[in-house]
Amino acid sequence: MRAAIVSDIHGNRRAFQAVLADLRQVAPDLVVQGGDLAYCGTHPAEIIDQIHALGWPGVRGNTDEMLWAPEGLAEFAATTPKLGPLLDLLQEMILSTLAFEREIAYRRNNRKTMNLERLNRITIEADKCGGRPCIRGQRIRVTDVLELLGAGASIEEILVDYPFLEREDILAALDYAAYQTDHVVLPAS
Repeated sequence: MRAAIVSDIHGNRRAFQAVLADLRQVAPDLVVQGGDLAYCGTHPAEIIDQIHALGWPGVRGNTDEMLWAPEGLAEFAATTPKLGPLLDLLQEMILSTLAFEREIAYRRNNRKTMNLERLNRITIEADKCGGRPCIRGQRIRVTDVLELLGAGASIEEILVDYPFLEREDILAALDYAAYQTDHVVLPAS
């Protein structure tokens, strides 16, 4: 039995996509996530949702624990007063990161609108189309499909013009675009 452990993703979508591509090639029998999924990256909710959709069992890492139970920092600070200033700084950073919880709750409540499994149809390869997102490793970019839809082409028309595409490919392009634009924007202070 071949197993893979994926941990310390920290909301880094590009690195996570590279790991997913590697896992598709290696094809382990079991994948377990080792925590620290969200904190510090720009796409924490997306990473958590993708891992949830993949059904990987796992554990909560220390940064996950800080996000889901930030009161633990106050308890720790009470037992270790010398770390108080550092923990105060961490608490400030955590508060800005907690904004993504609303996004996670929204996505979990509206899961029917986006199909995370369908996103696996979107591939990114450095040697294809300049590393831009493509449909199933083919040389048709997500942006090509979106531009056709934006110009008024129907899904049926696109399928006739591009017979190697499937309806799910076009829906995957729309899902991908939705994920690319659906994130919390925190203003710089």
